[in-house]
Amino acid sequence: MKNQDDVVLCVPSVGLWFVKIKIRSPRFKTCAATILKGWREFANDNNLEVGDVCIFKLLDGDKTSFEVSIVRFAEYEYRHWSQCPLTSIEDVPFESENPFFKVLMQPTYVGPQAQHIVTF
Repeated sequence: MKNQDDVVLCVPSVGLWFVKIKIRSPRFKTCAATILKGWREFANDNNLEVGDVCIFKLLDGDKTSFEVSIVRFAEYEYRHWSQCPLTSIEDVPFESENPFFKVLMQPTYVGPQAQHIVTF
Protein backbone atom coordinates (compact mmCIF):
# COMPACT_ATOMS: atom_id res chain seq x y z
CA MET A 1 0.00 0.00 0.00
CA LYS A 2 1.29 3.46 -0.90
CA ASN A 3 1.27 6.40 1.54
CA GLN A 4 -2.07 7.43 0.04
CA ASP A 5 -4.37 4.97 -1.71
CA ASP A 6 -7.94 4.25 -2.76
CA VAL A 7 -9.49 1.53 -0.63
CA VAL A 8 -12.79 -0.38 -0.75
CA LEU A 9 -14.76 -0.98 2.45
CA CYS A 10 -17.25 -3.85 2.16
CA VAL A 11 -20.00 -4.60 4.66
CA PRO A 12 -21.44 -8.00 3.66
CA SER A 13 -25.09 -7.89 2.57
CA VAL A 14 -25.04 -4.07 2.83
CA GLY A 15 -22.72 -2.55 0.24
CA LEU A 16 -19.39 -1.12 -0.85
CA TRP A 17 -17.80 2.25 -0.06
CA PHE A 18 -14.84 3.73 -1.89
CA VAL A 19 -12.58 5.73 0.41
CA LYS A 20 -9.18 7.38 0.22
CA ILE A 21 -6.75 6.47 2.99
CA LYS A 22 -3.45 8.03 4.02
CA ILE A 23 -0.84 6.03 5.96
CA ARG A 24 1.62 7.92 8.12
CA SER A 25 5.03 6.49 8.90
CA PRO A 26 5.34 4.32 11.99
CA ARG A 27 6.17 5.81 15.35
CA PHE A 28 6.69 3.61 18.35
CA LYS A 29 6.06 0.49 16.22
CA THR A 30 2.57 1.64 15.21
CA CYS A 31 1.16 3.23 12.08
CA ALA A 32 -1.61 5.77 11.84
CA ALA A 33 -4.08 5.75 8.98
CA THR A 34 -6.58 8.46 8.19
CA ILE A 35 -9.53 7.99 5.89
CA LEU A 36 -9.48 11.27 3.97
CA LYS A 37 -12.59 10.84 1.79
CA GLY A 38 -15.66 8.66 2.12
CA TRP A 39 -15.63 7.93 5.87
CA ARG A 40 -18.57 10.20 6.72
CA GLU A 41 -20.76 8.46 4.11
CA PHE A 42 -19.66 5.05 5.39
CA ALA A 43 -20.41 6.01 9.01
CA ASN A 44 -23.79 7.56 8.14
CA ASP A 45 -24.90 4.76 5.80
CA ASN A 46 -24.10 2.16 8.47
CA ASN A 47 -25.66 4.17 11.32
CA LEU A 48 -22.44 4.02 13.33
CA GLU A 49 -22.73 5.29 16.88
CA VAL A 50 -20.26 6.01 19.64
CA GLY A 51 -19.29 2.71 21.24
CA ASP A 52 -19.81 0.57 18.13
CA VAL A 53 -16.79 -1.52 17.14
CA CYS A 54 -15.71 -1.83 13.50
CA ILE A 55 -13.47 -4.76 12.60
CA PHE A 56 -11.52 -4.23 9.39
CA LYS A 57 -10.36 -7.49 7.77
CA LEU A 58 -7.88 -7.19 4.89
CA LEU A 59 -9.09 -9.05 1.80
CA ASP A 60 -6.95 -10.68 -0.87
CA GLY A 61 -7.08 -9.15 -4.33
CA ASP A 62 -5.64 -6.64 -6.77
CA LYS A 63 -7.19 -3.64 -5.02
CA THR A 64 -6.74 -2.90 -1.33
CA SER A 65 -10.04 -3.71 0.35
CA PHE A 66 -11.38 -4.50 3.79
CA GLU A 67 -14.42 -6.46 4.88
CA VAL A 68 -15.92 -4.49 7.76
CA SER A 69 -17.84 -6.23 10.54
CA ILE A 70 -19.80 -3.97 12.87
CA VAL A 71 -20.49 -4.90 16.50
CA ARG A 72 -23.16 -2.57 17.84
CA PHE A 73 -22.63 -0.93 21.21
CA ALA A 74 -26.02 -2.24 22.36
CA GLU A 75 -24.89 -5.83 21.69
CA TYR A 76 -21.50 -5.18 23.30
CA GLU A 77 -23.12 -3.56 26.35
CA TYR A 78 -25.55 -6.49 26.70
CA ARG A 79 -22.66 -8.97 26.68
CA HIS A 80 -20.70 -6.77 29.08
CA TRP A 81 -23.42 -7.13 31.70
CA SER A 82 -24.37 -10.75 30.93
CA GLN A 83 -22.67 -13.92 32.18
CA CYS A 84 -19.98 -13.60 29.43
CA PRO A 85 -18.65 -10.10 30.06
CA LEU A 86 -16.31 -8.40 27.63
CA THR A 87 -13.58 -6.47 29.38
CA SER A 88 -12.07 -4.61 26.42
CA ILE A 89 -12.28 -4.09 22.68
CA GLU A 90 -9.84 -6.98 22.28
CA ASP A 91 -12.51 -9.27 23.75
CA VAL A 92 -14.98 -8.54 20.94
CA PRO A 93 -15.13 -12.00 19.34
CA PHE A 94 -13.61 -12.18 15.89
CA GLU A 95 -11.21 -14.59 14.17
CA SER A 96 -9.65 -14.47 10.73
CA GLU A 97 -6.77 -15.96 8.78
CA ASN A 98 -6.27 -12.53 7.18
CA PRO A 99 -4.81 -9.55 9.05
CA PHE A 100 -7.42 -7.39 10.79
CA PHE A 101 -7.79 -4.61 13.33
CA LYS A 102 -10.61 -3.34 15.55
CA VAL A 103 -11.67 0.26 16.11
CA LEU A 104 -13.96 1.51 18.87
CA MET A 105 -16.07 4.36 17.49
CA GLN A 106 -15.37 7.68 19.22
CA PRO A 107 -17.46 10.89 18.99
CA THR A 108 -15.11 12.40 16.39
CA TYR A 109 -15.43 9.30 14.20
CA VAL A 110 -19.23 9.45 13.86
CA GLY A 111 -20.10 13.13 14.29
CA PRO A 112 -20.93 15.69 11.60
CA GLN A 113 -17.22 16.33 10.93
CA ALA A 114 -16.34 12.62 11.05
CA GLN A 115 -12.79 11.79 10.08
CA HIS A 116 -11.52 8.38 11.01
CA ILE A 117 -8.06 7.72 12.42
CA VAL A 118 -6.79 4.19 12.96
CA THR A 119 -3.69 3.08 14.84
CA PHE A 120 -2.35 -0.39 14.14
